[in-house]
Amino acid sequence: KRQVAVLERAAKKAEKAPPTGAAPKQVRFVPKGLASTRKRLGLSAADLAKMMGVSAQTIYNWERGVTKPRPEQVEKLASLRGVGKRQLQARRSAA
Repeated sequence: KRQVAVLERAAKKAEKAPPTGAAPKQVRFVPKGLASTRKRLGLSAADLAKMMGVSAQTIYNWERGVTKPRPEQVEKLASLRGVGKRQLQARRSAA
């Protein structure tokens, strides 16, 4: 009976634990955050659109909350959050 109880507890722990190799942490998209990040970096909507591979109108729609970016685009946008102006210039010149 003890062994069964131990195994049941281990099974419950395994269910609660996130699987290894799971998808990366889900990133939230907030339209207001996109606008502030873009302005902080001194990018126009057209510049950000070129970096993202979309149109400038798409960027405006994202910022207003009319549409939402796809998950892979959200990941790209999230990578800009911790970047400063100098790092961004280095990225743009390297690309």
